[in-house]
Amino acid sequence: CNNLTTVKMSNTVTEIDDQAFYNCSKLKNINLSSSLTKINGYVFLWCQSLDNIILPEGLNSLGIGLFDRCISLKKINIPSSLKTISSGAFQNCSSLVNIQVDSGNVYFTFDNGKLYNKDKDYLYFITKNSIDVNAKEITIEEGIKNISNGALYFYTNAKTLNLPSSINNISRNFIPNNIEKININENNSKYSSDGVNIYDDTTSRLV
Repeated sequence: CNNLTTVKMSNTVTEIDDQAFYNCSKLKNINLSSSLTKINGYVFLWCQSLDNIILPEGLNSLGIGLFDRCISLKKINIPSSLKTISSGAFQNCSSLVNIQVDSGNVYFTFDNGKLYNKDKDYLYFITKNSIDVNAKEITIEEGIKNISNGALYFYTNAKTLNLPSSINNISRNFIPNNIEKININENNSKYSSDGVNIYDDTTSRLV
């Protein structure tokens, strides 16, 4: 699909399989099926020119790494029907600054450049323009339990990551490679850190 620039999808399509448009680097516009209910993983990975896509009402699920490295994508809509956003769906989307969540959606919210679930305990994405990219330290707010892969991607100069007592699911995949020190609130009942290593205190396991 090296020369594919535009796609108009049949309205009979209900699901898009993994990597369907992988590395279609010239794809700019796609009109999705109005019957679409599920988009699987990495469908638009490396679609670096994609800048126009509207997620249809009726869509329920976005797959893992869906828009990974869609560096031209500036905005995306979240329809009221959407229930699931898999980890890393928007990672490396360096131009994405506007996420429009339908007022009827009861699962997600976009606030101050951050995409959360409605309870604001799952952090999915932080837009590049909403942070100080030169910050040396990242502090995740109290109340956050889960962080999606790639959510902290734009903190490219940070050396220290401070995690709250509420965090209960830590994956090395959401921690930027430039981080040298990790602090975990001492009131966290599951995890602890010596500054470099993370320990799951419920299983005595090194994370």
